[in-house]
Amino acid sequence: MIVDYFDTVYSSINGRSPFATKLKIYSFFRWLIRVVANIVIPISFLLNRRKYCLKITSTTKKEKLIVSLTSFPKRINRLWIVIESIFRQSIKPDMVILWLSKEQFPDRSFIPNSLLSLEKRGLIIELCEGDLRSHKKYYYALRQYPNDIIIT
Repeated sequence: MIVDYFDTVYSSINGRSPFATKLKIYSFFRWLIRVVANIVIPISFLLNRRKYCLKITSTTKKEKLIVSLTSFPKRINRLWIVIESIFRQSIKPDMVILWLSKEQFPDRSFIPNSLLSLEKRGLIIELCEGDLRSHKKYYYALRQYPNDIIIT
Protein backbone atom coordinates (compact mmCIF):
# COMPACT_ATOMS: atom_id res chain seq x y z
CA MET A 1 0.00 0.00 0.00
CA ILE A 2 1.15 3.52 -0.74
CA VAL A 3 0.97 4.59 2.92
CA ASP A 4 3.40 1.80 3.82
CA TYR A 5 5.78 2.98 1.11
CA PHE A 6 5.88 6.55 2.41
CA ASP A 7 6.24 5.29 5.98
CA THR A 8 9.20 3.11 5.00
CA VAL A 9 10.93 5.89 3.08
CA TYR A 10 10.31 8.42 5.86
CA SER A 11 11.60 6.03 8.54
CA SER A 12 14.73 5.19 6.57
CA ILE A 13 15.93 8.79 6.62
CA ASN A 14 18.17 9.16 9.63
CA GLY A 15 21.18 11.18 10.65
CA ARG A 16 24.06 9.03 9.45
CA SER A 17 26.24 11.96 8.45
CA PRO A 18 26.97 14.60 11.09
CA PHE A 19 27.65 17.13 8.32
CA ALA A 20 24.29 16.50 6.63
CA THR A 21 22.57 16.60 10.02
CA LYS A 22 24.11 19.96 10.78
CA LEU A 23 22.92 21.34 7.43
CA LYS A 24 19.41 20.03 8.16
CA ILE A 25 19.43 17.94 4.97
CA TYR A 26 17.63 15.04 6.66
CA SER A 27 14.99 17.40 8.02
CA PHE A 28 14.46 18.80 4.55
CA PHE A 29 13.97 15.32 3.04
CA ARG A 30 11.54 14.30 5.80
CA TRP A 31 9.59 17.52 5.21
CA LEU A 32 9.57 16.87 1.46
CA ILE A 33 8.25 13.33 1.96
CA ARG A 34 5.45 14.65 4.20
CA VAL A 35 4.44 17.22 1.59
CA VAL A 36 4.47 14.70 -1.26
CA ALA A 37 2.61 12.09 0.81
CA ASN A 38 -0.10 14.63 1.73
CA ILE A 39 -0.68 15.18 -1.99
CA VAL A 40 -0.22 11.66 -3.39
CA ILE A 41 -2.06 9.58 -0.76
CA PRO A 42 -5.43 11.41 -1.05
CA ILE A 43 -5.26 11.25 -4.85
CA SER A 44 -4.47 7.54 -4.73
CA PHE A 45 -7.36 6.93 -2.33
CA LEU A 46 -9.76 8.84 -4.58
CA LEU A 47 -8.73 6.90 -7.67
CA ASN A 48 -9.54 3.48 -6.22
CA ARG A 49 -11.83 4.10 -3.27
CA ARG A 50 -14.69 1.82 -4.36
CA LYS A 51 -12.58 -1.29 -3.89
CA TYR A 52 -12.45 -1.04 -0.11
CA CYS A 53 -15.24 -1.23 2.44
CA LEU A 54 -16.13 -3.05 5.61
CA LYS A 55 -17.50 -6.51 5.07
CA ILE A 56 -20.82 -7.16 6.69
CA THR A 57 -20.32 -10.52 8.33
CA SER A 58 -22.68 -12.61 10.36
CA THR A 59 -20.13 -14.38 12.48
CA THR A 60 -20.86 -16.02 15.76
CA LYS A 61 -17.90 -14.50 17.53
CA LYS A 62 -18.70 -13.14 20.95
CA GLU A 63 -17.26 -9.64 20.67
CA LYS A 64 -17.22 -7.19 17.79
CA LEU A 65 -14.10 -5.24 16.92
CA ILE A 66 -15.12 -1.57 16.78
CA VAL A 67 -13.01 1.41 15.74
CA SER A 68 -14.36 4.54 17.42
CA LEU A 69 -13.14 8.02 16.57
CA THR A 70 -14.13 11.66 16.78
CA SER A 71 -13.13 14.93 15.18
CA PHE A 72 -13.78 18.66 15.27
CA PRO A 73 -14.52 21.27 12.58
CA LYS A 74 -10.92 22.27 11.89
CA ARG A 75 -9.92 18.69 10.96
CA ILE A 76 -13.18 17.29 9.60
CA ASN A 77 -12.35 17.88 5.93
CA ARG A 78 -9.29 15.58 6.05
CA LEU A 79 -10.83 12.88 8.24
CA TRP A 80 -11.98 10.87 5.23
CA ILE A 81 -8.32 9.95 4.59
CA VAL A 82 -8.04 8.36 8.05
CA ILE A 83 -11.24 6.37 7.57
CA GLU A 84 -10.19 5.32 4.08
CA SER A 85 -6.93 4.00 5.59
CA ILE A 86 -8.90 1.98 8.14
CA PHE A 87 -11.04 0.50 5.35
CA ARG A 88 -7.86 -0.58 3.53
CA GLN A 89 -6.31 -2.49 6.43
CA SER A 90 -5.78 -6.21 6.02
CA ILE A 91 -7.64 -6.90 9.27
CA LYS A 92 -10.88 -4.97 9.11
CA PRO A 93 -12.99 -3.99 12.11
CA ASP A 94 -16.66 -4.98 12.32
CA MET A 95 -17.67 -1.35 12.71
CA VAL A 96 -16.16 2.13 12.31
CA ILE A 97 -18.06 4.75 14.27
CA LEU A 98 -17.50 8.50 14.04
CA TRP A 99 -18.88 10.43 17.02
CA LEU A 100 -19.56 14.12 16.38
CA SER A 101 -20.91 16.71 18.81
CA LYS A 102 -24.19 18.42 17.93
CA GLU A 103 -22.66 21.61 19.35
CA GLN A 104 -20.08 21.57 16.53
CA PHE A 105 -22.18 19.81 13.87
CA PRO A 106 -25.85 20.72 14.55
CA ASP A 107 -27.10 18.42 11.78
CA ARG A 108 -25.83 16.27 8.91
CA SER A 109 -25.64 19.24 6.52
CA PHE A 110 -22.52 20.40 8.43
CA ILE A 111 -20.73 17.11 7.71
CA PRO A 112 -18.64 17.05 4.49
CA ASN A 113 -19.85 14.87 1.62
CA SER A 114 -16.50 13.08 1.68
CA LEU A 115 -17.59 11.55 5.01
CA LEU A 116 -21.26 11.09 4.21
CA SER A 117 -20.33 9.07 1.13
CA LEU A 118 -18.32 6.68 3.33
CA GLU A 119 -21.53 5.61 5.07
CA LYS A 120 -22.37 3.52 1.99
CA ARG A 121 -19.15 1.61 2.58
CA GLY A 122 -19.62 0.95 6.31
CA LEU A 123 -18.93 4.14 8.28
CA ILE A 124 -21.45 4.92 11.03
CA ILE A 125 -21.80 8.62 11.88
CA GLU A 126 -23.39 9.39 15.26
CA LEU A 127 -24.34 12.91 16.38
CA CYS A 128 -24.29 13.13 20.17
CA GLU A 129 -25.44 15.70 22.70
CA GLY A 130 -22.83 17.76 24.50
CA ASP A 131 -19.18 18.02 23.67
CA LEU A 132 -16.92 15.68 25.59
CA ARG A 133 -14.11 16.64 23.19
CA SER A 134 -11.68 13.76 22.64
CA HIS A 135 -13.52 11.64 25.21
CA LYS A 136 -16.52 11.15 22.89
CA LYS A 137 -14.75 8.38 21.03
CA TYR A 138 -14.67 6.02 24.00
CA TYR A 139 -17.42 7.33 26.28
CA TYR A 140 -20.33 6.79 23.90
CA ALA A 141 -18.84 3.64 22.39
CA LEU A 142 -18.42 2.00 25.80
CA ARG A 143 -21.97 2.96 26.78
CA GLN A 144 -23.48 1.60 23.59
CA TYR A 145 -21.22 -1.45 23.12
CA PRO A 146 -20.05 -2.48 26.62
CA ASN A 147 -19.16 -6.08 25.71
CA ASP A 148 -17.24 -5.39 22.51
CA ILE A 149 -13.60 -4.54 21.81
CA ILE A 150 -13.22 -0.82 21.18
CA ILE A 151 -10.18 0.68 19.48
CA THR A 152 -9.79 4.46 19.71
